[in-house]
Amino acid sequence: MTQVAGQQLAWSGNTATVEQRMIDLPQRVTTERLHLTVRDAHLQWGDFAVYEIQAS
Repeated sequence: MTQVAGQQLAWSGNTATVEQRMIDLPQRVTTERLHLTVRDAHLQWGDFAVYEIQAS
């Protein structure tokens, strides 16, 4: 299992503006599933959302 632990993503704002951030994996993987753990989120509007995950 490939893991990238302790990634800190800093967002530029707290609005509806779409922002992109990249997390590089330590090695190339082939998979049909992804497990994403969010340990903290700003919940001013009551939810956290990920709209798109892209592999490149």
